[in-house]
Amino acid sequence: MNLILLAAGKSSRIYNKIKKNKCLIKINNKSLIKNIIDNSSNADISEINIITGFKPQNIKKELKNRQNVADQYTKELSETFKVDKNSNLKEIGNKIDKKNLKSVNGQFMGIVFIPKKFINLIINKYNIYSNSKLQLTQFVNKLIKDNIKIKCVNYNDFWYEIDDYEDLINYKKSKKKSLK
Repeated sequence: MNLILLAAGKSSRIYNKIKKNKCLIKINNKSLIKNIIDNSSNADISEINIITGFKPQNIKKELKNRQNVADQYTKELSETFKVDKNSNLKEIGNKIDKKNLKSVNGQFMGIVFIPKKFINLIINKYNIYSNSKLQLTQFVNKLIKDNIKIKCVNYNDFWYEIDDYEDLINYKKSKKKSLK
């Protein structure tokens, strides 16, 4: 199983005070990122990928002696997810690259709630846009382009994405280990 750590942001709420990447804060003489990596050793992790953006050289330096951390730090993530200051969705589902990595605000969990009063509008829009290969994120982006407001809800509790059978197996393994 692979572990992907997101360490791309500037950590703007704390950076001006600490002047370094937040994941490099030391608690009990060990950086947060080293602590996460060390704690993952019990989870059958074969490779660790670190998604960096802001000052990646600091993270590379901190982890230079870690053998199971991939040499390639900046990898392509799943997809974009951007919201405005009012928690309205601005963009979803586009490819992430080095240019737009810093502007990604989170990840889409795949849960959508449509209030009853908007169901007919959404169905009509779907019928207008519809083609056999239209994915949910593409559909949502089309709604955004048509100025339909989509409110996002922040979720900070445990969440695990299961896209395929391997994800399900990995989730069950990680859950068993967390119960021990």
